[in-house]
Amino acid sequence: LSSDKNNSSIVTLNLSRSIIKLEVLDEKTELFVNRAPTAGSIYLNINDDVKVNSKNLNIKKIVSENVTERDFYHFDPDEKDFVISNKKGDALIADELDYSWSCSVTKQEGNYFFQKLNCPYDIYLNSRKLVRSDIIRNDDKIYLNGRVFSFDTENKTAELSKFSFSSFIVKGLKHLFNDNSIGLDDISFEMGAANRRF
Repeated sequence: LSSDKNNSSIVTLNLSRSIIKLEVLDEKTELFVNRAPTAGSIYLNINDDVKVNSKNLNIKKIVSENVTERDFYHFDPDEKDFVISNKKGDALIADELDYSWSCSVTKQEGNYFFQKLNCPYDIYLNSRKLVRSDIIRNDDKIYLNGRVFSFDTENKTAELSKFSFSSFIVKGLKHLFNDNSIGLDDISFEMGAANRRF
């Protein structure tokens, strides 16, 4: 199993958004999907049982490992600001907006600051909403448009990943309709164990 196609490749697995496509490159390859023999190209579901030449192919694991996009950046605010933007910067966060926005990490009087600048999104520093600017310390996390920046200020590195959570607890959820009648009354639940992504 390799992330790159080469001369010995017998199948390719293409992941594009929510589409998973397996393409057979070598016609001698035995392919079974959900115990049924298959040939050529096939679209898969994440829970499909796939065997290639009698070897199990764990689609769920492959998708999970490849969808968790992580990028690592070195920053040195002594030299220049570290710019996060949707169009041009040190770290890019793609979005659908037709105008450019940015935020940055700067260094002032020995402290690192995260500055919102003209970023249109709500930004959270750990669990607090950031209004304009705030000090960031080692291991702080910035939450921005479905992404998480984890800062290691000691080594001047940042990790950018998609937002995910491993547990989610709701206690005492209530909902009233417009006429003040009760829709939900004191609902509690917990989700956990597997990573949830959105």
